[in-house]
Amino acid sequence: MPIGARGRLPWWKRLLFAGLITLLVAIAVELMARVAGSMIAGRRFTAARVQERRDALMTSAGRVALRENVRWGRDETLHPYVGYVPGAGAGDASTLLGPAGRPPPHRAPDRVILAVVGGSVANLFAEQGLPRLIDHLAGLDAFRGRTFVPLNLAVGGYKEPQQLMAVVYLLALGAEFDIVINLDGFNDVTMHAIENAAHGLPPAYPRRWDQRVEGVLQGGALRLMLERVLIEERRAALARAFSAAPWRSLNTSNVVYLAIDRVLEGQQAAADRQLMGAGTAEASAGGSPRANPVADERMYDELGQLWARSSLELARLAQASGARYYHFLQPNQYVAGSKPLAPAERAEAWVADHPYRGAVERGYPVLRREGQRLASLGVRFTDLTGAFSDRPEAIYIDSCCHVNGRGNAILADLMFEAMRRDLEARR
Repeated sequence: MPIGARGRLPWWKRLLFAGLITLLVAIAVELMARVAGSMIAGRRFTAARVQERRDALMTSAGRVALRENVRWGRDETLHPYVGYVPGAGAGDASTLLGPAGRPPPHRAPDRVILAVVGGSVANLFAEQGLPRLIDHLAGLDAFRGRTFVPLNLAVGGYKEPQQLMAVVYLLALGAEFDIVINLDGFNDVTMHAIENAAHGLPPAYPRRWDQRVEGVLQGGALRLMLERVLIEERRAALARAFSAAPWRSLNTSNVVYLAIDRVLEGQQAAADRQLMGAGTAEASAGGSPRANPVADERMYDELGQLWARSSLELARLAQASGARYYHFLQPNQYVAGSKPLAPAERAEAWVADHPYRGAVERGYPVLRREGQRLASLGVRFTDLTGAFSDRPEAIYIDSCCHVNGRGNAILADLMFEAMRRDLEARR
């Protein structure tokens, strides 16, 4: 036998060796992909989290990649009194305020009808924190032996006077409430400043009203909206493609997916920025655009007064209809000194140059001042901006305003204490 042939490994050993090398290379690539994925995502990278992002994009037709249980960006229906309502399947706000017209709730001696109004933070609280609050309230003498009927009337993006108008509308339809909880404030000083003011919209109009109303969009804005829809469709199609096995479970394919989706997400954000700048006074429904809305101190006084007047009218309306009204100013991470930020929050929930930060820093002092005035007028108002001041753990889940389940549990406990003190003082 030739020497070369004698020293050559059997075919099955060569095949096994090649397989082992391939496996080691694949494992190395997967490990490197995991590191790269964490760098792209800005947090711990797992296949489950990436798939959650894809599921949200597929569910919302490419509109939004939801985090945790934050549910904004649903389909919407224009409404003649509250501006817009979420589409079918979005709960009480959809079925009571929307065209479906579910029969309004009515009081009974053996039950307590408790409604929550506000924006997306209130909506998330109603899902995660309200059951805890109801458990606390059920133990009070005032409600012992009665069944609570919770109603989530909070809608992402709502700001005053939408909360007021939602309650007025339902009362006009014959609804009855025992308790109305309003958790708001953030949208009231950010949505107009960041979105509507540059278009010359009045402060009381719903967010992006000129873009919501069919026929008002100018040609340039229509083109941008169509471009945005195409990007949404691409994101949804990409999510579907990478959701198939085995791609959904591989770090390498998930990194490729995430990198492509981040590019599309950037294009979507760019389209949004252009939309917010497209069409000025002539595209709006009144008013005049402000040169630098976020820095306009006079505007925050107007917004704060609108917020306070709406709350005062809600309090009067609730009292006249036999309900108790409780108003809570929601916390936010951009309120100076309001929370020691955890490392995860600094990575995901804090952006130094975020436009919301400037609006919060200028607007929240006005809200707190107006809140004190509301309390002096007899409104059951509680400032919750310091709710997490002694909580070093991670609570905020995004760079906007939303909190996790632990944060909503803390809010529920603080709300209960305020309500308990009020109920015991009025016995």
